[in-house]
Amino acid sequence: MSPDEFEDAQQVFLKAVQLPNAEREDFVRQHCRSERVRDEALSLLKYHGDETLLPDTATSLERRPRNLDDTVQVAGGPVAGGRVLSSPEPADEPIKKSPQVIGRVDAERSSALSERFAQSTNQLLRNRLIAATYVLSGMLVFVTVMAAALGELHWVRLGVRGITLCSLGVCCWYLKTRFDCSRRMLRGLELVIIATPLVELALIQWFESTDMLTQGNAIQIEEFRAIAFTAASIYIAVYGMFIPSNWRRTAVVTGLIALLPTAISVMHQIVYTYPPDVQWMNFLNPTLILAMAFTATVGSGIVHRVRREAESAKFYGQYQLIEEIGHGAMGVVYLGKHQMLKRPAAIKLIRGEAAGSPDAINQFEKEVQATATLSHWNTVQIYDYGITESNDFFCVMEYLKGVTLQQRLKRHQTLDLKSSLDIVIQLCNGLEEAHHKGLVHRDIKPANIFLAEVGGFPDVVKLLDFGLVVTRAETEGDHAAVVGGTPAYMSPEQIRGDSLDGRSDIYAIGCVLMECLTGDAPFQAFQVSQLVADHLFRTPDLTPLAQIDFALPKLLEKCLAKKAEDRFADVAQLRDACRQWG
Repeated sequence: MSPDEFEDAQQVFLKAVQLPNAEREDFVRQHCRSERVRDEALSLLKYHGDETLLPDTATSLERRPRNLDDTVQVAGGPVAGGRVLSSPEPADEPIKKSPQVIGRVDAERSSALSERFAQSTNQLLRNRLIAATYVLSGMLVFVTVMAAALGELHWVRLGVRGITLCSLGVCCWYLKTRFDCSRRMLRGLELVIIATPLVELALIQWFESTDMLTQGNAIQIEEFRAIAFTAASIYIAVYGMFIPSNWRRTAVVTGLIALLPTAISVMHQIVYTYPPDVQWMNFLNPTLILAMAFTATVGSGIVHRVRREAESAKFYGQYQLIEEIGHGAMGVVYLGKHQMLKRPAAIKLIRGEAAGSPDAINQFEKEVQATATLSHWNTVQIYDYGITESNDFFCVMEYLKGVTLQQRLKRHQTLDLKSSLDIVIQLCNGLEEAHHKGLVHRDIKPANIFLAEVGGFPDVVKLLDFGLVVTRAETEGDHAAVVGGTPAYMSPEQIRGDSLDGRSDIYAIGCVLMECLTGDAPFQAFQVSQLVADHLFRTPDLTPLAQIDFALPKLLEKCLAKKAEDRFADVAQLRDACRQWG
């Protein structure tokens, strides 16, 4: 596949994920210019629902590990009591169950967008109902003052007007003093705010028409009807402008408002006998008010759709959030795209209000900054990082499809020698750059090794989760960094809290290689203390490796030496040793 074809597949994929799930596959099949582009886009779409890229580094600092593959941080090493400070990775569920945030927690397909939209609608509805009470009250007061000035204010009408204003005032007071109103309560208040003035309007239209008919002024009834229709039109305009609602609800409410003066007019002419010279209702008024209701319905539908799109299409930097694809304890992962490059990306977001722990934010920033200094294709690429005006921390990484090595081993138990050594060689390639820059990963394990499909090439290793990365200087002296890692893959010097260099990562690579070939890490134990003791003092049983290749035990023995100086001097030497089987 050419780079242009791969880019075309990405563009079709980005457009497809913005459609409902049922329409995505058909869209891809219809809009790809070749079979290879179609197959690549369908492949991206298939993995989109099951896999994502970003590790969840912002997890609780008080949870204990569920199994011995969990990452832990121990203050001062095992001698200091072995207190677990963090356990960011829970045990994995079966691979096909739920989407997963790679290397950390099982992500769930959530309804966060709907929840956020519902919350924003509730807040907007509350504010708009308060505004509607102001507008309607102001209109009613103005009409009352004008009627009094013209000498047309009756005591009965004044009493009804007072009841209406009191009802609006009580609703306004309640809305301004209660900030936790449910949607049902808000809709109930909406009914009161809209219905009370309409009931007054209906009563006034009925009794005024009766008075005119009794006084022999039936010819003026049509003029008063026009005033009633105008008032109802104003109510429709107020509802359409102020009350957030979908088009169906707006159609029902505005339709009922539009039919009210018509129904009152028809019922009045049925109940009372009109003079022969008074014609039935002029149908121009009902036609105009129904057109007003139709316009309000269409406008409300457009506004509702735009609001929902605006809620789902938020921007961070130059990146648009398209769809949530997973979340962890405090972090949320989105599929996004760059506005100019139209490049898909995975966006890890930590909401400002959720970032209660400075340690979590510091760890997140440290991971991003460390990873951003690396440019090798075997480490995940950082595109952008920043803090929004609302204090949300976000990091933009490349969007990949594939599985972790942990998932591959769970499915196949072991890998063949060639595949295992190829993974180790790619790991060495990626780590070589990091080690040259003085960075030690400290948490190499199958869950942090992502086997991606990039540009049609399978099993491209991407090293994830630099959340525990340290420089060599940070592991030296009295202010050494907190001991951290995953017990099943920690080197002896890492456990002791000694100075670290790239040879500590070589020890972890040896553990990973042995697990790939035999299905088990070098040491197995039910307790962390026993596992730590094994790494410090026991020699692993390498005899099963001799059945695969007689030279493998020597390679693993050098990787897993207890003393760092007895191991390969750097990852370049380990890579050269692995290539001897090529």
